[in-house]
Amino acid sequence: MRIAYLSYEHPKGISGGGIGTYIGQMAKIMAEAGHSVEVFSGIEEKVTYQAFKHDGYQLHLIPAEHTEIFREKVLKVFEAVHLAHPFDAMESPEYGADALEVKLKYPEIPLVVKLHTPTFLISKLNSDLNFLSKMRFVLGALRKGNRPKFFWSYNNEYDPEYVLTSLAEKVVSPSHSLAKIVSQKWNLETKVIVVPYPFKPNQQLLKTSEVSTKPFVVTFIGKLEKRKGVLGLMRAIPKILKKYPNVIFRFVGKALPSPKTGMDMQDYMLSKLSTFRKNLDFQGFQSYEKIPEYLETTSVCIFPSLWENFPNVCLETMAAGRVVVGTDNGGMADMIEDGKTGYLIKPSSSQAVARVILKLLESKPEELAMIGAQARDSVLKRYNANVIGDACTTIFKQIIHKVDSR
Repeated sequence: MRIAYLSYEHPKGISGGGIGTYIGQMAKIMAEAGHSVEVFSGIEEKVTYQAFKHDGYQLHLIPAEHTEIFREKVLKVFEAVHLAHPFDAMESPEYGADALEVKLKYPEIPLVVKLHTPTFLISKLNSDLNFLSKMRFVLGALRKGNRPKFFWSYNNEYDPEYVLTSLAEKVVSPSHSLAKIVSQKWNLETKVIVVPYPFKPNQQLLKTSEVSTKPFVVTFIGKLEKRKGVLGLMRAIPKILKKYPNVIFRFVGKALPSPKTGMDMQDYMLSKLSTFRKNLDFQGFQSYEKIPEYLETTSVCIFPSLWENFPNVCLETMAAGRVVVGTDNGGMADMIEDGKTGYLIKPSSSQAVARVILKLLESKPEELAMIGAQARDSVLKRYNANVIGDACTTIFKQIIHKVDSR
């Protein structure tokens, strides 16, 4: 098959996100399976257009400052390639609606939309607006004699991500949670199929040594922001340190804005936990290559997100043989078998965080090692390239047959 992937993000261009990681891995898997694969991605505007072979597929890097510009510019490059050597099918993330202009111009090309996390959901998770905030806004507008504009309202028809997804022959989600959320919000006629992202662990992860509990280090990896659940973790720390005063809480990730205007999340957490500064280790943003080093000296990892689609870092932790604690209302509920390959807790609950960490502190090192070993086995069996590649090949064949039969 001739397959095109259209994504603004790619590890060789606009990198740093899970979408780019997925596109790079998936394109390589499909190329290794014998398909003719070309990827159309973005790169900084100061760089000129580039096209070259990478990991067995053709990679096109198109200068674009942001997704809206990429959406327009990719059409010209894609069109030239397609007219010379037609594609059988294409795939695009819903986020950014990267393939929208291409699909509108070439509706006959079967399209798979792979869900990552749509903008409407990201906005909801990061929003600090509650009922009282909305009422204050409305009353303030009325006092000024203005008609309030409900800027928090949402309309599918004006969302390019919805438009692209509604045009797809197949919609695929990496998790059951995201499939349910998007299906209900967008009232999709097409049933959303669940196929996880592929996961090929860094060999360094597989070589991680046995769990060390002296000192006992609880590691969080990810952006320090509200939707990652760091505020609930912050509130749990004093409860844990009251009983185990020598625990170290390590944070690896970039600090984003906090609830306090003008203060980033790291400084905010330090101000709230000033009594426990000796127990806090903020490492800031670190490259992907350094993650195994931090996991090497980690006892337990915690990802208390309000919601997560399919956090690769959870799989990396499991591949490293470390116990992972995640929340039960997103993609981690698919990854973790509670009590066997990790632990699941309710989001936004500092009590739940404290309870599970205290339980793990009271566990023997060999018990932690056993859960870590089971987690590693689970990851290697369920998310390997052959399993995911076969599932994606089947989907492409189905939509090509469906379009040909029209």
